[in-house]
Amino acid sequence: MFKKILPLLIVLAMMVGCTAFAEESTDYDFKIGYTVLGNATNFFVNVNKSLETACEEKGIEFSWTIDDRDASKMRTAIDTYAMQGADIIVDFTVLVETGTAIAAELAKEGIPMLSIDCAYEGAYFFGVDNAGAGKTIGQFAADWVNENWGGQIDSVQGLYNEAAGELVRQRVSCGMDVLVEQGLVSKDNLTYTNTNSSGATTTDVSYVRSLVVDYLTAHPDDKHIVLICMTDEVATAANAAAISTGREDNVVIVSHNCDLAVVEMLQKKSGCIIGTVNYNSSGYGEQIVDACATILKAQKAGEELDWYFYNKVYVVSRENAWEYYPEAVIY
Repeated sequence: MFKKILPLLIVLAMMVGCTAFAEESTDYDFKIGYTVLGNATNFFVNVNKSLETACEEKGIEFSWTIDDRDASKMRTAIDTYAMQGADIIVDFTVLVETGTAIAAELAKEGIPMLSIDCAYEGAYFFGVDNAGAGKTIGQFAADWVNENWGGQIDSVQGLYNEAAGELVRQRVSCGMDVLVEQGLVSKDNLTYTNTNSSGATTTDVSYVRSLVVDYLTAHPDDKHIVLICMTDEVATAANAAAISTGREDNVVIVSHNCDLAVVEMLQKKSGCIIGTVNYNSSGYGEQIVDACATILKAQKAGEELDWYFYNKVYVVSRENAWEYYPEAVIY
């Protein structure tokens, strides 16, 4: 499927036995082809901008495509980058089956693939230790429940996106595990809800809202409900559902991504969202290009690497939102 075109400069250098190129090269003499599902939410804007900026600062040739989380568009873009001589493919489409298949095809051509925040078999991974992030938000929720609800939880709904894969689901499942392990809720009172509506390539907030409304309607007598959401986009829809059903006093929501819309709520202490994991999306770019450099250097040397490159996380809450964001956020 893929055919890598050797850059003309390298061909000429080989023909004349030139050593100058090797002498002048750096760890950042490579091309990145980048595919991403979108550029609408705060998280993706930050990641895309930071990656573009990091490549510009390092002198890395960088091309990118928004593929709308469409497998066909993703394949076409990556095919094009490979034909144009990309040294490494970076992908943030979050399509496990397609990404795994493409990674295998690229590997046959000697082109490594780095997936962001979603694990593809045969591809390197950059992003969060999802299990660790899940435990972090689970512990935060546990501490809040112990302090504010006397350690009582009636039920927990975990909202995840099945298409993102099992690894990313750990942001939710590992958080729920913490609540069970600490004796705050029984496994019988856990509900896992897939927020991926049929045929949708992006989060359908109306669909998510309906799922949460249905859940709250099915638990009319529960006074202490925790919702653990895989992303802030899902959390804001869940928040709207809790408010629209008049259950805001019975519901607390924790999530992931630290989108500005959620930071604004945390600063104002409004709604049901009490905390979100910050993945430092503005710092993704520099870490990604360094990971790419490490991968390509190891490939050239014939060395094996760990498949995973992890980003550090922390929780932004109502209590510390002004510390991390000293200026009022208006979203």
